[in-house]
Amino acid sequence: MRLAKMATSLVAGSVVVGALAGTAPASAATGKNGVLEPGEIGFYRGFLAGPVFDLSTGDPDFSDDHFPGTAIPVAGNIDSVRNRDTRHWVAFTGRNFTGSQLCLAPRTAGTLAPGRDISSAIPGIC
Repeated sequence: MRLAKMATSLVAGSVVVGALAGTAPASAATGKNGVLEPGEIGFYRGFLAGPVFDLSTGDPDFSDDHFPGTAIPVAGNIDSVRNRDTRHWVAFTGRNFTGSQLCLAPRTAGTLAPGRDISSAIPGIC
């Protein structure tokens, strides 16, 4: 009986450890790999589908970036955005965090207004 209880405890403990090992902190997100992970913001070529340009840290200039796995430049080709981060993000229409701002609240998603071009983004308060 005692051995059975100990075996049950070990199995339960290994399930908890396995669950914790599978939960990566937001800082473990890998930006610019084409996979929108928790702790990142993603800018999509389509409407929340298609190629995604994902960031875990700010980027001052999208003009030198392409949607991963494609030859499509990010600048001028963003249709929608999803924020899978717990932080607010501020997107800008100009390079180096200049121009008009768009506040992107944590865990939100949506499409951009026609003609709204995003050229840089950084986590921040808005």
